[in-house]
Amino acid sequence: MNPIPGGLNISWKSDVTSKQEKYVVIYVRNDTGVPTSIETREPRVTLTDLYPGAGYEIKVYALSHGLLSEPHISFTAVYPNPVRNLTVERVVGSAVTLRWLPPLDSLLTGYVVRYRPYGPSSSSSSDAKWTEVTDVPEPTHTLSGLTRGEQFEVEVNSVSHHVESTEPQSVRQAIDPPAVSGVEPLLAAESLTLRWPRPEGRVDRYHLKWYPLSNPEDTRIKVLPEESPSGSASSSSKDASAVSVLVPNLHPGVEYMFEITTEAHNLRSETVRLGVRTMPLITSDISTVNKQDLSTTITIRYTPTPLTRALFDTYRFVNARYTSQFFQAMILHAHVPFHPPPIDPVCPLRSRALALFVLLVPVSPPQKKKVCRLRPRRESFMSVFRELVETEMTRLFANKANEVFCRRVAAPIFVKI
Repeated sequence: MNPIPGGLNISWKSDVTSKQEKYVVIYVRNDTGVPTSIETREPRVTLTDLYPGAGYEIKVYALSHGLLSEPHISFTAVYPNPVRNLTVERVVGSAVTLRWLPPLDSLLTGYVVRYRPYGPSSSSSSDAKWTEVTDVPEPTHTLSGLTRGEQFEVEVNSVSHHVESTEPQSVRQAIDPPAVSGVEPLLAAESLTLRWPRPEGRVDRYHLKWYPLSNPEDTRIKVLPEESPSGSASSSSKDASAVSVLVPNLHPGVEYMFEITTEAHNLRSETVRLGVRTMPLITSDISTVNKQDLSTTITIRYTPTPLTRALFDTYRFVNARYTSQFFQAMILHAHVPFHPPPIDPVCPLRSRALALFVLLVPVSPPQKKKVCRLRPRRESFMSVFRELVETEMTRLFANKANEVFCRRVAAPIFVKI
């Protein structure tokens, strides 16, 4: 038995060991129970004008000399009419809700929903495998757990007793790509690297936008294809699950706003924003002056770091006496007039070291020390002093709990005298 639009084609084989004059076919519509009988001399018959989607019980008898044989009984349904007005009602995250109207003038036992990725870069088109949801009872259904950033072709069809309509309705829908998360900045003075885990789902490209908070009109944009994250946008060969982007040509000590979005099938994800301040940069030269008439005073001379070269908040001077590990800290704001600071008192003929560095709030790089010695007396003293400076910096910052992780320090300049 084969369904045809509005009817059924039925065929059978005759028994060659007996004689049949003709055949009697009786079919009963399941929802009405009304039987209909027809006779034929051929081992086949076409039933027409049947109700769409109705199930029929078919009985075929052989008739000879007024006697009927035992019936051959089977059951099938006529093609139901197709659904109408298939639409995407809403898309929330990776879930798509579909809605449609039931078929007109047709019986049915339910619906079937199929979907598959669609697009030139999917394993798609006619070769992609369908995912099928059967026994859908109502004219609405939500597909959940779809791949973010992918485009899908969805089919909905009416079903009656496992017989589907010949005209399935289809719609295509793209899912918003996944947003990035867990962005970590790796800071430097004139550049930085943004790094984040590769999002789960499909991403065709990343859009990166940044600008100084003090001048939002100075906007720069970079588009990074997902297929070739290397160089400017790189997927580390050691960690293919992460994406890193180098952002060059930044100004030291400036606070920037970064905005990152992903794109797939011309759809954009939510924007992820991150405010980052680059590390300060110190270009000062430092020297000391010993006055013969003031044996207990040292004058520090330094060239200020131009604010056009780097933005920062304060200078900090730290000096230590080797024998007692004494620290004296002095802070000069970057915006005040320049005055060479004296350090007093100083014990004559005692080894001493000075450190000059700049700070800003909030940013803090790994420290890289440059050493300059004047009349060195002990080779081990500078290494001890570096450790003392680092310890003192940690202690100074810890005095203000709110600034322990938000103060940033440029690479200090050390001088031993």
